[in-house]
This record gives sequence, structure tokens and C-alpha cells, in this order.
Amino acid sequence: MGNFIMTIITFVITCIFLWESNKIDIPIRNSQLITPDFWPKAILFVLIILSAFACIISWKEKDKTGFEHQRKVLFNLILIWCILFLYIFLVPYFGFIIVTVLYLAFFTYLMGLRKIFFSFGLGFILTIISVFIFGRLLLIPFPVGVGIFKTISMIFY
Repeated sequence: MGNFIMTIITFVITCIFLWESNKIDIPIRNSQLITPDFWPKAILFVLIILSAFACIISWKEKDKTGFEHQRKVLFNLILIWCILFLYIFLVPYFGFIIVTVLYLAFFTYLMGLRKIFFSFGLGFILTIISVFIFGRLLLIPFPVGVGIFKTISMIFY
């Protein structure tokens, strides 16, 4: 029942954020295909769809999981939050590319993907795609780090 309640809360909060994001007043130029409010709206829209599916799935399952499984999920959730705060702290020093590859590899491992090389490969590929889309196409700079990490990051920019 706890999963169902969390998916309902996620759905409602996401709907509120999407409603509020429509109030953003951004002047549209004729040459702009993607305005600054596009990414928040797109992410929120996808999150609404995913939370609706998760809500339906959790309603059908209704507490089929035991206490031990819920304890493991809670531990993983706390660990993911700790790693996220560590990620936020380390990105300015070690650069986006290096820290993101490690974060995504560890995150996928915690989510159940137990193949280490595949986790690192997936993290590397997703990071390179992000750098290409945001760094090259949209010209949004990422933190490059300091010292040797800056040199490593600049290889990909």
C-alpha cells in the first residue's frame, strides 16, 4: 500500500509542477524551436505518464512484498540519496563526465543490474550522449573539474 500512496503523491506533485510551469512567461522568438521552458515541461510530462503507470502497477500488486524486501528498498533509497549528495558535492572538483559515469554505474548496480562492466558501459554511453546533446548541440557547459580532471574532461568537449 505504501508504494501506491507514494505513486499517487508523485503523480499529484508532478501535475502541480506542470501546472505551475505553464505560468512561466518566456518571450518566444521565431528562430527558437526549443524554448527554455521546454525541458521542464517535457520531463514533467514524462514523469506524469510514468507515475500513472507505476500507480496502476502498484494498485494491482497491493503489498505482495514482505517486510525484508521493504527494508532492502528503504536501505537502497537512503543509499541513493547519500550518493546523490556526494555526486553534487564532487562534480565541481572532478568534472561532470567522470563523476556522472561513476554515479550512473553505482546507481544501476543498486537498482539491480549486477553486471559491473555493463553498468560502467551504460554510464559512459549515457554521459557521452548527455555531453553531446547539451554540450555540443545546445551549447550548455558542464563542470569540467580542476587539475588533471579538467584535462580529461576537455577531451570530450
